[in-house]
Amino acid sequence: MDRRGRLSSSHRLPRGGYDEAHGELGPEAAAACRQVRGDLLDDDVPGFGLRLREGGSRSFVFQYKLGAKQRRIALGPVSATDFSKVRETAKDLYARVRLGQDPAGEKDQAKAKATNTFLVIAELFLEHQKGVVRPKQLADATRHIRVYAKPLHELQFEKITRRDIASCIHRRPQEDRRPNDGEPV
Repeated sequence: MDRRGRLSSSHRLPRGGYDEAHGELGPEAAAACRQVRGDLLDDDVPGFGLRLREGGSRSFVFQYKLGAKQRRIALGPVSATDFSKVRETAKDLYARVRLGQDPAGEKDQAKAKATNTFLVIAELFLEHQKGVVRPKQLADATRHIRVYAKPLHELQFEKITRRDIASCIHRRPQEDRRPNDGEPV
């Protein structure tokens, strides 16, 4: 809190402000907190706290500093999460930060990987092939990718298995298969 009795900026990782005697954030304190806006951090689990918004929403957060960067991870709204489970999650996150990991960065990377679907990579491949192969070969490759590999389009590229690819090969019409396409002669 600053000298006027208001919460200080969350950028400085404030401590206390909710239960000055014990400094502990519990389910009762989270529900009974009457402050309008700010972050309230628990003294037992460093970085674990309650974020209060002007609109009245309350959510649990874990915040930490990695180098010069402040990072924050939302752990869920107070009304929909179990306090003990959220606190355990915060303890696990704190342990990971102490080991030098960046949980928020890992979450961002996972989101970025999730956008790399087969269709996105395949379209990049087809675009690259435009100046490399003959038009007939490009038309065949485009047909195979857009028509026969359609079940793969929404899958994450890194999670596609040989079984997924084999199922696409066996779905092709018989007249389009050649003897050397993996079929017994």
